[in-house]
Amino acid sequence: MESNYKNSADTISIEQKDTYWGYLVALLKRMYLCWKLDYQVLFLQKSLPLNLPPLIVAKLRRKKVVLDFDDIEWGWQSSNFKKFLTVLLGKRLPQYADIVTTHNHYLMSEIKKMGAQRVFIVTQGVDTNLFNPQRYDGKSVKN
Repeated sequence: MESNYKNSADTISIEQKDTYWGYLVALLKRMYLCWKLDYQVLFLQKSLPLNLPPLIVAKLRRKKVVLDFDDIEWGWQSSNFKKFLTVLLGKRLPQYADIVTTHNHYLMSEIKKMGAQRVFIVTQGVDTNLFNPQRYDGKSVKN
């Protein structure tokens, strides 16, 4: 699920207006879809407050959650309120994800300080061996 993203057939685009009301409505749509859709793993991009409710819904449904943490999000927020929420909630998301991915050792260290147990570095780009479908048997990844 992405906000206002219309460039891919395999992505669910959630309309999100750049207002607090738009933010709330998009959050509620994400929660609803996470409750109703059939999936095995919820993959969240970014440690943002907008992703906390879907994470909670996935955990209530006993689904696995993977969080991709690619930068310190709170530094990029457009208002002090969004920055406050992102610091308050964004730092808590990693501890509830089953797996957190990141792309460098500095972020890995910071994510572990936030309470994440399983943090993996996935370099930027595609590792065709790591993402080889033949390694997956439907239950686990073969080494």
